[in-house]
Amino acid sequence: MNTNQNATERIALRGFSRLSLFPVLENTEENYEVGQRFSLPFAQSMTRDADVSRETIYADDQIYLDLTTWNGLRSTITLVEVALPMMARLGFGTYDEATDTLSWNPSGTNREFAMTFACERTDGKYRMYRMFSFMVSEISESQTATKGEGGSVSTYQLGGTFTGRKKDGLPSQIHDGADLEWLSMV
Repeated sequence: MNTNQNATERIALRGFSRLSLFPVLENTEENYEVGQRFSLPFAQSMTRDADVSRETIYADDQIYLDLTTWNGLRSTITLVEVALPMMARLGFGTYDEATDTLSWNPSGTNREFAMTFACERTDGKYRMYRMFSFMVSEISESQTATKGEGGSVSTYQLGGTFTGRKKDGLPSQIHDGADLEWLSMV
């Protein structure tokens, strides 16, 4: 392996941007349909951890079969800010535009979205993702603190689980390239 590659030959991910959601209108074994795309601005980071269940079957005092079932990817998206209308759109209450007030529902309504986002690579191109089913389950503030002298802000944590679409079980598509138009549809 050549370790003397320059940055234009490397493909490590170094950025996270262009996060968009598409409301899932139908996700059945026969059909998959999404609504109008909208941007989820001010995203800082996203974690994705496999949610698996394991069952080990023993026979003759040894492992006979070790079953692992993939249940999805648990995810937390860190956002610098979330406007009240966006909280309502994500399923965490009802927003009254006349009074600029959110009647907050902390448990949410478990809305399902498809998601697209891009990660910039060190070569200047992008690794782009289409995630077909993201079930939003919670939103919370990371902390509330006095302003003080620092430049930190209280971020929001949006939690949920990625799974496959029911029609074909496919959880996502991943594409390397420079044409960000790929993110405009799922």
